[in-house]
Amino acid sequence: DRMHPVRPLASVFNPAIFLSMLGQLVIHLGCMIYVAELAKDIMGPELLQEVIDFEKERNKHIESLDEDTFNEWNWFMSVPFKNNLLNTCCWLVETSQQISVIFVNYKGRPWMKGMLENQPLFLSLYSCIALVAVCAWGAFPWLNNILNLEVVPEGLRLQVMLTLGVSLVGSFAWDRFMAYLFAPQIWEVMKEEAKATKFADFQPILMTVGYVIGGGALLLIGNPIMLGLAYMGYRNWKKNRDATPQAQAQAGRHQ
Repeated sequence: DRMHPVRPLASVFNPAIFLSMLGQLVIHLGCMIYVAELAKDIMGPELLQEVIDFEKERNKHIESLDEDTFNEWNWFMSVPFKNNLLNTCCWLVETSQQISVIFVNYKGRPWMKGMLENQPLFLSLYSCIALVAVCAWGAFPWLNNILNLEVVPEGLRLQVMLTLGVSLVGSFAWDRFMAYLFAPQIWEVMKEEAKATKFADFQPILMTVGYVIGGGALLLIGNPIMLGLAYMGYRNWKKNRDATPQAQAQAGRHQ
């Protein structure tokens, strides 16, 4: 392909890029502070103090480790960790912001391979978005447990989801608005490329997703051992879920 007559911006100090980065920073920082304050309010001062005390002991433990320990790739496994609502919400927002940085600042065609053409990048980004959304909504509590995440309370889920959306959509809108104001030639090219996108451009990605889902289903359905393990895992999770309220009720009667 020939080089496009409109060249990409060459300097990071161009107002379109520089102000875009500053705006994205403000949006990300505001979202992080907002979610952290919401989590602190729900946790209360007693739980927050427990977290602070735990982190102090954790830092002491890290400082006591010798240098050879840090040479191991899994050295962090020996460090105690305690999941709580605060670090769960911060992780969700931080992960969504890392996705946002790549998604917003990847300009694509005509200066580089388009997002839809870069299947590994496209699928990994949207898989991460789906994972963050599922964990934030608490759709599968066992998945949160595997990732050492607290299940976000129902009263907080909507605010967290909206904040994640503001972090992603707000950054995207701000970046494109800066291009519209300070780099109109870039804006026009991006707009034309967006208009030229057709359903056929999504077909390779949809086929890849179909192959993955079909292969996974075939592997699972065609293997009785995998089906048995999946059923046992579900049964144990349901048993633990049902046992928790009963244990709490019995504890209340004893008190």
